Amino acid sequence: MAGIHGSYIAIYTVGIILMLVNILQSIFRKKGYLFNPPAMEEAKDEKTFLRIRVLYGVSQAVMLLLFLLCFIYVKNYVAAVIGLFAGCLLPIALVFLYDMYLNRQNERAV
Repeated sequence: MAGIHGSYIAIYTVGIILMLVNILQSIFRKKGYLFNPPAMEEAKDEKTFLRIRVLYGVSQAVMLLLFLLCFIYVKNYVAAVIGLFAGCLLPIALVFLYDMYLNRQNERAV
């Protein structure tokens, strides 16, 4: 049981560091380097790209806060793993959904 106790704390620590790095990347990365494929960013104008950065940064910050609350109240290995994957993947998924929405709006306008 002691191994599980130490591993969930390690997962929370890695998750917190990773989410903080993701927030900083969303602020400081140059256009074309935040997401893969870079063409997703380069095809957008500066205002839309700024919205993508804000959406990613805010959603990552919300997921970090939820992850910290999970760390405080839920001392469980499975919760730590689920929180890590959801916390890192959900902001990316939101940005890709927003990008799909923008692409569909552009297709309808043409």
